[in-house]
Amino acid sequence: MRRGVFAAAGIAAGVATGWWGYKRHRLTRAVAPELRSPFLYLDSAFIPGCVVAPLSVLIRSVNLARAMRQPVEVKEIAGECEGHDFHVRILRPPAAQVPAPAVLWMHGGGHLIGSPAFYDPQNSELAATLGAVVISPYYPKSTQALFPAGLNACYAALRWAQEPAEEMGFYKQRIAIAGDSAGGGLAAAVTQRAFDEGHPVCFQALIYPMLDNRTPDKEGAVGKFMWTAPFNRAAWSSYLGKNHRSEGLKRYAAPGRREDLQGLPPTWLVVGELDLFHDEVVDYARRLRGAGVDTTVEVIPGAYHIFDQIRPAAGASRKMFRHFAEALRTGLEG
Repeated sequence: MRRGVFAAAGIAAGVATGWWGYKRHRLTRAVAPELRSPFLYLDSAFIPGCVVAPLSVLIRSVNLARAMRQPVEVKEIAGECEGHDFHVRILRPPAAQVPAPAVLWMHGGGHLIGSPAFYDPQNSELAATLGAVVISPYYPKSTQALFPAGLNACYAALRWAQEPAEEMGFYKQRIAIAGDSAGGGLAAAVTQRAFDEGHPVCFQALIYPMLDNRTPDKEGAVGKFMWTAPFNRAAWSSYLGKNHRSEGLKRYAAPGRREDLQGLPPTWLVVGELDLFHDEVVDYARRLRGAGVDTTVEVIPGAYHIFDQIRPAAGASRKMFRHFAEALRTGLEG
């Protein structure tokens, strides 16, 4: 009897697993072949939203530093600017001119995880390619402090970079802002705040940015890989509080919802065709253009969220990086 029960349970589990695998396989057909990965068979929709924040606390404790792609000088500086603490990781190519243009890079991670050092491969290559200093702020995650703590830390880093620019070897009038995912959302928010407070930057580059706290579920394969709607809802709730959809939002909390976009600097955006954030990124680009902002948006066919981190050597990932660097070069040259 007991053997029969176990056998039946095993068969049922096998059938369920096979059906789940078949469904995931059908979804992956929409993904560009060079961007496919076993990771795409992991369905994060099965992970309850209530465990996202506690899980991120555990992951945050892991050292995620990675090797440089290009030789750069590394320095970390902490201090205080305009009433807020900041801590930055600075990558400077040895041959950079003085003063050099600078890129303030905000890292991604859903406001839950991530660190500047995780992006050392990309940022060292970016610094070497542009001959620019890359300044990447550390910022408190949402499990440590709610909005606007992260924004304040990033904005303090920008103001510090702007004020002693010549002393530190930064070209004050040639500072751009960039970031990916949640860092892209922070980059958009910092850009908006810098404009509003009279300290504008010359350019912003946003890689699949997290812009709008109202992002809905999508049909088909859109938003089903790496970063899904359940994850996104949990991340926004951790960042803004559980009532963020019913309460009025503070300024810069969800930068994609800003109504007046006039006067913002030239902007480059990129997003995957299958990314959960596709619609809000394309809409933000449309509204920027409507406000008279010089804006370029690129949509990568068959690409999902953080595809360039999953398949960094793929042609689409390398092409995106080249276009990202070229856009920043043009923006920094003014």
